[in-house]
Amino acid sequence: MYVKNLRIYCYRGWPNQELDGFRIAIFDFESGVPGEMLWPHDGNPKWVRPEMACVEGWCDFSVMWVPRDVRFVAAWEQYYDLPDCDAASFDTGPWRGGHTWHRENGEWKKVEGKNLMLRVIVDAGGAVAPASLGRVKALYR
Repeated sequence: MYVKNLRIYCYRGWPNQELDGFRIAIFDFESGVPGEMLWPHDGNPKWVRPEMACVEGWCDFSVMWVPRDVRFVAAWEQYYDLPDCDAASFDTGPWRGGHTWHRENGEWKKVEGKNLMLRVIVDAGGAVAPASLGRVKALYR
């Protein structure tokens, strides 16, 4: 099994009518709180710009990472400051339980009732149902 892509909902309308780019990463989640960055392997988040992958809506960003029997959390980072930044998108429909993680000034905190529109896309080879991954998401800066 490997993580093929991170799928993120990108929205051009707010705050500046542009898709400016952001960073993505995957963090260790063995302790129940996001920890060390596992991907990219060099320890620096991958900068991506939605226009490279799609125009607006659900956009896939290549990861191609093998988890190696660890729990992990996928993360999206707002890279630029307002108003030259991409907005985080959250589901607006009913959502049962769970949370999103948010990191600011080096500290992770749970945000209850928010469902970051970020999905982990795996190639499971039939061993794991893809729906079993990607329930925990994170924002960081």
